[in-house]
Amino acid sequence: MSSEEDQDPEWTLARLIRTGAFWKIGIAYGLVTMCAGSIMFQLAPRFIEIGFDRRRAMLMLAATALLGTAGKYIWGVLCDYLEARRVVALSMALTGLGVLFGLFSNSLIALWLFIICFGFSMGGTMSTHPIITADLFGRNSFAAVYKYLFLFLALETIGFFIMGLSFDHTGSYNTAFIFYIVTCTIAAG
Repeated sequence: MSSEEDQDPEWTLARLIRTGAFWKIGIAYGLVTMCAGSIMFQLAPRFIEIGFDRRRAMLMLAATALLGTAGKYIWGVLCDYLEARRVVALSMALTGLGVLFGLFSNSLIALWLFIICFGFSMGGTMSTHPIITADLFGRNSFAAVYKYLFLFLALETIGFFIMGLSFDHTGSYNTAFIFYIVTCTIAAG
């Protein structure tokens, strides 16, 4: 019992590349995934770099990942009750704020704020991606659109190089963190 008005439009690649929402979602999630993936990949070395022993660094990494797991669920639920675009923007902005706290490595309070903000918000990155895709392009068109949006997530691989170059050239991950604050701010916008 569906009328023609109830059906989602057909989203071809040609139509998608002429749609602003496609580029905004793709680039935003590509940038945030680049940040979250590469920071999580180098998080234990980051904690060791700033003076924690290996055991404590791994416990802090585990706490960040645990908050990320909780974030996956909570950000998804928030999208059920609030406008998905606003929830996603908040999640991305909070990711950037968390990275900002991570720059203040000489403050234990700032490091815990990093773990809490970054961990919780980066968990929402992958859980909200399909939600906002379906919300903006329609659930019936989800697969047709998502397969192309997913290609933007390849930006994550560039993030590993950014982290490595930051450490190789400066002896610290701070330069990469500053870059990721900018990318998360762009993504949230």
